[in-house]
Amino acid sequence: MRKQIALLCSVLALLAAGGCHQEELPPVPKLSANCACVVRYKDVSYNCRIGFLSKDVETITIQTPAALSGLTFSKGQGQYKLSYGSLVCRSDSALLPQQSLPQKITNAVHDFRRQPQSLQAEKTGTGYTFTSPAYALVTDAEGLIREIHLQ
Repeated sequence: MRKQIALLCSVLALLAAGGCHQEELPPVPKLSANCACVVRYKDVSYNCRIGFLSKDVETITIQTPAALSGLTFSKGQGQYKLSYGSLVCRSDSALLPQQSLPQKITNAVHDFRRQPQSLQAEKTGTGYTFTSPAYALVTDAEGLIREIHLQ
């Protein structure tokens, strides 16, 4: 009887261990470092550098297309700044149109920062793609943003 109970316990332990596997979770997004990424919006691809300076401040610098290279958008502490070479324009961030490229990037990043676990995550290659109705965001294996696809 003891042998049968021991055998039964062994079989149950093997079945339980064999049926369990730990699901790989996406890495925590790194939103405190600069990253190079591609932003796709309205059939145009922009190579950008996004700098996360603090919780409320970020900069977006367009590198390509060449005509916009060096165009920088900065937003934080209720202020918005657009700079291109020596030209600098400042305004209240509430005046930035919701459909503008920098506002859409900012909205996507802030949404991702606030609630990455609520987005649909899919492993793609070595990173993950997080999707929402407004955007898809691709991270690498370390959690750095590499692509943003805006709707």
